[in-house]
Amino acid sequence: MPYGPLSMSWANEICGADAEERAIVLGVMNASGYAFNAWLPLLTYPAQQAPRFKKGFIYSTIAFVAQFGITGLVAFLHNRETGMKQMTEEDLEQTPVGIEGRTAFRAKLLHLGTASLDSSKIGHNLNASLGGRKILTSHNSVGS
Repeated sequence: MPYGPLSMSWANEICGADAEERAIVLGVMNASGYAFNAWLPLLTYPAQQAPRFKKGFIYSTIAFVAQFGITGLVAFLHNRETGMKQMTEEDLEQTPVGIEGRTAFRAKLLHLGTASLDSSKIGHNLNASLGGRKILTSHNSVGS
């Protein structure tokens, strides 16, 4: 089953928003595929076992089941990430202006498992979503 081209085109679509991530993911997938195809057929389909190839048929069956499982896992993780991004964007639009709103929003992000976002990015995104209005922080006052 030609799973390689299908999975690479799907990975390209999933990683389309981030060029660096897409380059790394597709590069690793391509290199891994060539690396395995260089030696694996020699072990799984030895000429001495022709035409029955017992090892090869067992390997192919296991690989097919594994590909099916990996496809389901990738679909699940992609849907979960997409849902988290949508929830974050909706919460960002509903976050009130001020330090209290930013703190509550950051707590919600930490709860969702996206703690990698730093507060400066959250403030910048919040400011952008509010149409450029000033955000109250501990570093600036109400009048500024």
